[in-house]
Amino acid sequence: VFVSDYGTYVANQFVPGRYLKAINPVTLQVTDSVSLGASPGSMTILNGKLFVVCSGTQTSPPRLYQVDPVAVRAEDSLQLSGSVSDIATDGRSLFVLAAAGVGKFAMQPLRTIRNPFISRTGGLYYYALAADGSTGDIYVTNVVSAGGSGRLEIYSSFGLIKRSAAAAGIFPGAIAFK
Repeated sequence: VFVSDYGTYVANQFVPGRYLKAINPVTLQVTDSVSLGASPGSMTILNGKLFVVCSGTQTSPPRLYQVDPVAVRAEDSLQLSGSVSDIATDGRSLFVLAAAGVGKFAMQPLRTIRNPFISRTGGLYYYALAADGSTGDIYVTNVVSAGGSGRLEIYSSFGLIKRSAAAAGIFPGAIAFK
């Protein structure tokens, strides 16, 4: 099991974490760790590799890391831009969520295919991301008001909106498929 060490608050000041930790699910002991960029967060697996988004700080830009899950070591990384927070895969490409859009990335080596792949055209900021591996569709939630009202937007594998957005509650923070 991998757990990201996002960070903590000390005296009302955020202190970013830097470690991805491997934990044995039977003993619950940390068996290994690897230092990544500032504030490692969301993760996904594609083609046997673990990908981790580090949101960064004002002095350390956000990065996307490719990690060998067996050796528990970083194999590659790519500097990102914007306020990144989530990652998803459709089984072919990687998608990284930023407040104003979704970037599309490839692996081996890590490289940008298109960023932004999807641009936010309304609302305040994107909040959650998922990719449907069976259709290639990209799902994002968009916070559209200061009170946190959100909507679900669905895009095709080409990054085009598929239908009108649907109301999705307050700060809609996660997406899963049946």
